[in-house]
Amino acid sequence: FVTNESRALRDLYVNLRTEFGKVHAYVDLHHMGPCNQNNDSDQYVTVALDFPPLGSEVDGNPRYADWPLLDQDSSRRHALAAAQGMIQHGGNGNAQNSPFVGGVSQYVHYQVSDGYSFDRDYAGQARSAFALNGSATVLFEVRGQSHAWGQKQKGQLTKAVEAGIVGIAERMADGSVDNLNHADFYQLPKYW
Repeated sequence: FVTNESRALRDLYVNLRTEFGKVHAYVDLHHMGPCNQNNDSDQYVTVALDFPPLGSEVDGNPRYADWPLLDQDSSRRHALAAAQGMIQHGGNGNAQNSPFVGGVSQYVHYQVSDGYSFDRDYAGQARSAFALNGSATVLFEVRGQSHAWGQKQKGQLTKAVEAGIVGIAERMADGSVDNLNHADFYQLPKYW
């Protein structure tokens, strides 16, 4: 907690937990580069979604056995709810005609089981720490970081993020997020 931003996030999280007993979900918004493309379609990645990077997915994360509130499946269900919201609400409800819906992807998961030399394991990130304390957390990595995109394209990216957040909120409100199949998260396109 060396930066003002990290201390503010921690304080907000602790205050919400004190007030409500639990923080059910946390969304972390970031921007990624503009040129990543999905492997199968060459569609540019609009938003890459992720769950907390907490070690190996194949061995059940024994490192975190002392953290009984960690529920990676819940985070994957919430990420899937975001993707479903983008599909449902993309293109003003006409997702098939939206250039952005095809760009909803999984964020890069570096795993030994996929041939990498290490597993992602970043417990010190806010979203990972919140997950260790029982919150479902979702990362949105949004295409962008360019001043040359123009107002219309920036507006479309904003709408994609809004649709993802609405997707999470609607499914939390009606309880359907708990019935999603967390494994369906892995059906989202990859770009690595």
